[in-house]
Amino acid sequence: MDTYTNVLDLDSRLDRPISTTGYANMIAAIGPLNQRKEANYHGGDRTGPDEIRRINFFQRDVLGCPVPLDKDIDAISEKGEIAPEMKKLKPWDPMVLKNVDVFHVKIGPTGGDRGYTAITGNPSWGLAFYVNDYLIPELVLERGKTYTFVVETGNDQTNPAEYHPFYITDSEEGGLGQNSDAQQVAYAGVAVVDGQYVPTAAGRHCRYVVGPNSKPELYSRFEDYFKTLTLECKDGNPHYLTFTVPANAPDELYYQCYTHTSLGWKIHIVDDHSGHHQFTGHAGAERAAQHSAALRSKMVKHITVNFDKSIEADTSSLELVNAVHTN
Repeated sequence: MDTYTNVLDLDSRLDRPISTTGYANMIAAIGPLNQRKEANYHGGDRTGPDEIRRINFFQRDVLGCPVPLDKDIDAISEKGEIAPEMKKLKPWDPMVLKNVDVFHVKIGPTGGDRGYTAITGNPSWGLAFYVNDYLIPELVLERGKTYTFVVETGNDQTNPAEYHPFYITDSEEGGLGQNSDAQQVAYAGVAVVDGQYVPTAAGRHCRYVVGPNSKPELYSRFEDYFKTLTLECKDGNPHYLTFTVPANAPDELYYQCYTHTSLGWKIHIVDDHSGHHQFTGHAGAERAAQHSAALRSKMVKHITVNFDKSIEADTSSLELVNAVHTN
C-alpha cells in the first residue's frame, strides 16, 4: 500500500481544500517507480477522464473507499486486508531461447504479479517485449554468429506509447534515449548521426492486447495466459536488424527499448552451444526453436525483396553501431 500524507489546511496557493463532510474526487497516477524514482506511466492502475474515483476521508470502512480500488474485490476483507493467497503469486518460469537465429519482437502486457517484475526483480514500464511469442525470454547467442531480429515494436515518433525502438546494450535498464550520458554500450540498433545517437531498429506497431480473461493471477503457466491475448498490428512493415556477436562481447547483454526503460531482458553470450550452460529457463526453449524455424520459413516466403534491402541497410551501419559507447 502506498501512503500519501498532506494537511487538510491549505499550505500553498495551489492547494485546494479537502471536504470534511462528503466525498472528494481523486485524480492520481498509481504505479511502480523506476530506478530513477519516477512513476512508470503504464504500470498499475491510474485514474483518468473516463472514470471517477471518490473518497470520503472521514468514512470508517474499507480504507475510506466506497469500493476497494483493487479489481479482485473478493480477495479483500471488510477490514481492507488482502487475502493471503493474493499477496504472493508464483512467477512464471523464466524462458530461454537457444539454437534460434531469427527472433520476432513485439509489444505486450507485462503479466502482472507473475510476469516482468517477478521474473527480473526490476520495476516494469507497464509494457514488455515479446520474443517469438514469449514474454521477455532470455536469449542465448553465440560469439561470431549472425542473428536477425524482426522488430515490430512501433515506429510512430509522434506517439511515445507506440514508439519502442529495439536495441542491444550492456545496460540492464536500457532507455538510452532518455539519458544519453548514461554509461552503457550499444551493440546494435543505434547509430551516430552528426554526433547524436539515433535508434535504427523501429518497425510497425504490433501489440498483444489483453482480453476479458487475461488475468495473470488465474494462470500458473504463461502459455495458458498467452492464449487469452489478441495480436493487433498497425499498417506498415517490420524492421530487420542483423546482429553479429563480437568476439569480445561480454557474457551478458540485454535487449531493450531505446526510448523507455525496462521492456526487455537478458542475452547470454557463449562461445558455442555444445557446452552445458546453466540458465534459468525451462524446457519451453525446444518448442521455441521449432517455432522460430517455422517463422523463418514464413518470413523468407513473404518478404524476400524487402529482406535483402533491409539487411544491406543494417550491415552498412553495423560497424558504427557496434562502436557506440556512452560515458
